[in-house]
Amino acid sequence: YFFFNDTATTEIYTEQIVGSVRCVQETGNILNKLENTETGEVMKELQVDIPPERTDEANEVVKVLGDQIKSVYPWVEGVQAVSSSNLELYINRAWKPQLTVVGANGLPDSSIAGNVMRPSTTITISLRLPPILDAQKAVEVVTKLIEENKLYNSQVSLEKTRFSQGWHAPPFKNGFKEIVQEASTQFFGQEAQFFGGGGSCQFFNLLGETYPDANYLMTGVGGPGSNAHGPNEFLHLDAFKNMVCCITSVSYTHLTLPTIYSVQISVVAVSLKKKY
Repeated sequence: YFFFNDTATTEIYTEQIVGSVRCVQETGNILNKLENTETGEVMKELQVDIPPERTDEANEVVKVLGDQIKSVYPWVEGVQAVSSSNLELYINRAWKPQLTVVGANGLPDSSIAGNVMRPSTTITISLRLPPILDAQKAVEVVTKLIEENKLYNSQVSLEKTRFSQGWHAPPFKNGFKEIVQEASTQFFGQEAQFFGGGGSCQFFNLLGETYPDANYLMTGVGGPGSNAHGPNEFLHLDAFKNMVCCITSVSYTHLTLPTIYSVQISVVAVSLKKKY
């Protein structure tokens, strides 16, 4: 997944009637054109055609996980997901662009806010985009959208703070998928599923560019029964043990095949080191 963080600032003079928050909302149509505020759908220029094989994998993942797609989150009582379809929720996560406002400046704490005009408002937005969408194209699309839609000709600046290209795993070669499925069936009792997710780490892209002909097995233990990136971080120990056995089995089988290069095994090992 590609992450694109932008900071948009609007400035006005205090004697102007229009507020800077309205400028942020309508300048560049951040909430209207970039994202449909009723449906959450991001503009079509940032959408992609999902590869058929990924759609097939998505259907298999949803069959296995079912309602765990949404029940894994700590919902406030009464709050619902954006869709009742687990498949749609998974596609939203793995293949649909998503917009989030992650920060704002120029707004005082509500406890001390007064009924006065403020000179400027800054918001930071994060765009999570499909892995096969060109990152530079996304930057150009958003920049053009904001710069060409200035409300009342207000002063608008767009500061690109970070953007990076997503990564799409190449198809398995040389019977590698069958090796993975055999190991998964042996240690987990069922075949492996292939799950897409987001991340801003460029490590995968670096490997892909360095070893374009390698097979890649990017895996981990962040599934049900575990919790990452928190003060109560923990692992499901049985799943962890089985995963280690799977990687060992895949690496050994892969290494013994005459058509496999040792660099492919090193890619698996390095990716695991990075994961943990």
